[in-house]
Amino acid sequence: MDSEVTTPKDNGIRWWPAVVVLIMTSLALGVAWFGIDQPRQSKNIATAAIFLCSGVLWVLWWLVFSRIPLGLRLGIFAVVAGVLGVAVSQLTIVGVSGDLVPVLGWKHASRDIEGEDPEPDVDIELGPSVMATDASWAVESMSFEQFLGPERNTQIPITAMGMGFLDTPPEVFWKIPMGKGWSGFVVQGGRALTQEQQGKEETLSCYALGTGELLWRHRYPSAYESVIAGDGPRATPTISGERVLSMGSHGMLSCVDLAT
Repeated sequence: MDSEVTTPKDNGIRWWPAVVVLIMTSLALGVAWFGIDQPRQSKNIATAAIFLCSGVLWVLWWLVFSRIPLGLRLGIFAVVAGVLGVAVSQLTIVGVSGDLVPVLGWKHASRDIEGEDPEPDVDIELGPSVMATDASWAVESMSFEQFLGPERNTQIPITAMGMGFLDTPPEVFWKIPMGKGWSGFVVQGGRALTQEQQGKEETLSCYALGTGELLWRHRYPSAYESVIAGDGPRATPTISGERVLSMGSHGMLSCVDLAT
């Protein structure tokens, strides 16, 4: 009677699922970056999604299908999960780049908070010309009363302007700390106005164009916060006669007196 010959079962590491995941990840990245004509921001978003899906598949292979000894699987998984947990607990996303790449920072790091309530007595860093003489007279006639300028074409009519910026760069008249926001400035009669976010309030602020002194501030409770889009109001105020109109980030429409 013939005896049945059995071959020992192969209990080695099962590599082929990991290889398949690696090939699929490489192909997906190739399509995202070279196969589709799309903005770099979209490519970065697609890359993040690909790595997320790939990571899930790698974990599934490692824990379920790899045939690696159970103790080793669980031990290495615990170490990796612990390292990631510590990183998540210590790091935070403080912003994103223009390509939508997260900018990381330490959660407990002490850093100056930009734009925290500059008051009228804030120290103003003046340029040498302003310290030597009051330069406000030179800007009294400037008018830039709406977004993109008088004609909404980003242009200002001037008589002459030197082009040698590298040899003689424009002089800084003054610098002051300001709140968060993306609002532009409007100018009339030596006054420069913009919107800022001060803590949990939005403000319409009026500064002396020649010196940077805060002349007045209209404020109300409102705060727009977004890691991707950035904090603070967006819209540029508009000057109409003796009135200033502004639209806050949450739709608060304000009309105030330009002088006060």
